[in-house]
Amino acid sequence: MGGVVTGQSTPARLERLFAPRSIALVGASERSTWARMIVAALERTRFSGRVELVNGRGGEVFGRTAVAKLTDIGDPVDAAYVMVPATLVLDAIREGHEAGIRNFVVLTSGFAEAGDQGRDTQDQLRRLALENELAIIGPNTMGFINATDGVTLMPNSLPGLPRVGSVGLVTQSGALAGATLHYCQTQRIGVSKVIALGNEAVIGVADVIDYLASDPHTSVIAVMMEAIRSPEAFIRAAGLALEAGKPIVALKAGRTEAGARVAAAHTGAMVDDDRVVDAVFRQLGVIRVPSIEALMTTAFLLTRVDLPLAGNRLAVLGISGGACNIIADRAEDERLRLEPFNPRTTTSLQPLVSNYGVVNNPLDVTGAAVNQPDLFGNIIRAVTRDADADVVLVQHDVPGAHSLASDKFTHVLRAAADSDRVPTLVVGSLGQGEPFDDDRFPVDLSERIMPGGMDLAVAAIGRAAWWSERQRRGSRELSRAERMTLPGHAPGEIWGEERARTLLAAAGFPLVPATVAATVDDALLGARQHGFPVALKAVLPAVAHKSDIGGVELGVGSPEELRTAAKRITERLSAAGHRSEAFLVSPMRPQGVELIVGVVRKPLWGQVLAVGFGGVWAEVLSDTALRVLPVDGQDVRDMLSELRGASLLRAPRGLPPVDVDAVVDAVLALATLAESLSDDLESIEVNPLWVHGHQVEGLDALVTWQSTPNSEMRQEHGRHS
Repeated sequence: MGGVVTGQSTPARLERLFAPRSIALVGASERSTWARMIVAALERTRFSGRVELVNGRGGEVFGRTAVAKLTDIGDPVDAAYVMVPATLVLDAIREGHEAGIRNFVVLTSGFAEAGDQGRDTQDQLRRLALENELAIIGPNTMGFINATDGVTLMPNSLPGLPRVGSVGLVTQSGALAGATLHYCQTQRIGVSKVIALGNEAVIGVADVIDYLASDPHTSVIAVMMEAIRSPEAFIRAAGLALEAGKPIVALKAGRTEAGARVAAAHTGAMVDDDRVVDAVFRQLGVIRVPSIEALMTTAFLLTRVDLPLAGNRLAVLGISGGACNIIADRAEDERLRLEPFNPRTTTSLQPLVSNYGVVNNPLDVTGAAVNQPDLFGNIIRAVTRDADADVVLVQHDVPGAHSLASDKFTHVLRAAADSDRVPTLVVGSLGQGEPFDDDRFPVDLSERIMPGGMDLAVAAIGRAAWWSERQRRGSRELSRAERMTLPGHAPGEIWGEERARTLLAAAGFPLVPATVAATVDDALLGARQHGFPVALKAVLPAVAHKSDIGGVELGVGSPEELRTAAKRITERLSAAGHRSEAFLVSPMRPQGVELIVGVVRKPLWGQVLAVGFGGVWAEVLSDTALRVLPVDGQDVRDMLSELRGASLLRAPRGLPPVDVDAVVDAVLALATLAESLSDDLESIEVNPLWVHGHQVEGLDALVTWQSTPNSEMRQEHGRHS
């Protein structure tokens, strides 16, 4: 599951796995509920290919002749579905390989998710696959459904194949795949492929994203995951999908500490800080959603609009004034623009609504549409013909099966479908309470109906606009900084400000001037050089936060105050069991915006950049944005805009506006330095980064070095991935 594409995971090879014309069911037994379910599913969907049944005793199973071994089949099948106990799985795979079978789906559980013994068995399975170029889905998986080619290798209770569409669904949970399929059926969301991966011993999420990015039947990739087991491969695959213009919508579980524990126990996978995952998704253009409903609603919308959207302008037409207000509020939350209609549109709309209201966006059509069947449709046509909008959203509930409003609703759908200039979708006030899989509305019209209700629809449009903007920037191949000769340090060593400054200054990072003074008299000379008032700090190489033990005095205004401050620092340190080697003297700076910028190593993702509001408020506010290195200037600008207090950068009270370009340059200098030290660097931090208009200076800094060599960390990570 590394970042290298192997022979069994290329899109061409996976096409042979996911579109088999012959199948062997290994462990087929009438006593097995799983076997009964998969046989019934193949029969319901009328699979047209060859199906071989394999039972250790041979004989007759499900009214058909079964063979005892895969090698007894004769002509090899395209894929084998393995349902035998965990202790027999490896033998079944070896036997299949001997029979010329190269593709397998392993339903059986009891592998990495079951503890050390199961993990060892899964490692053997993986080695067997790699040595023989076998494509294996699972273990601990339900399998897959290929709706476009009519292949069902997943137990399910659908009456037939899922509704065919262009959403490719990938999940690590087979049970959720089944539940999601039923939701899609009731909401008329079509799928191209549904692939459950289980433990991902061989074929992982990244491999399937890569496959779906090249699949002509898939335009949107929906992913449900509990852990990202191979970060490098995921980054590569997400970049390919972005280049192909195919959005990835992801529901990533394990957001909380409790959720992460469950994810690790369920999948046997290593999990990491969810905020880092969120940052990676932003960098890669992956749309993150909080629920299954949001996942599939967003994916559906992305299949119904021409991507990328030109912008984030939304026009709203509603049958309810209250609904229009709710949509307007949610649109602002999603950073969608509800601009007033242009004069041309207003002129077209005025005769239609003059007796009932005013022309606004959102536009309340009012109850007049109840008695005038063509009114709402004519309003929709006027807006879609003339309005400056990137998406038009029409709020109108889907009438019930016995409603008298079906004909009127058909007029609304037809007007929405007639628009070839701007995507136009119809959404109900709430999520559909019952399936609307009747035939009252032609298929081409019913596809205009957005599932999920107003809230999910507006959120989906906002995500479509965000992805469109990100996709226009394209994927990036950023070069990494050249490695520099590492300075001498001990494992786990902490460098305080005085040593950290030498690294930062060499990298061109802007720092407040400072003098290292061996004695109080030397400190006084430094203070006179810089000019009072000054900051006086103890030099404590092994202490991360010297202010916590009284090692800092700020605003020292005279020689007398400096001597007194030095004495206080010495006494406080002595009481805490420390001794200052020297003093650091630097000039005080006036009030400004204080930021924090740092890089820390994370086990799965490597070096992670953090930018946020710092100083004494860093831990209290916890207002930071993250990215995985390498980054560019646009990444840093995005990070600054994501901060909750971003408005302080534009117009800090009583201060000049922050020179964002100067801040970006400083952050990039730190990021480049961190990359050049990446082998042994644990973290590097500047806090605060003082900003006053065009002036940007680091006022304090800290460096920590890894206690475990990086090569050992990589080996340990390999054992868990």
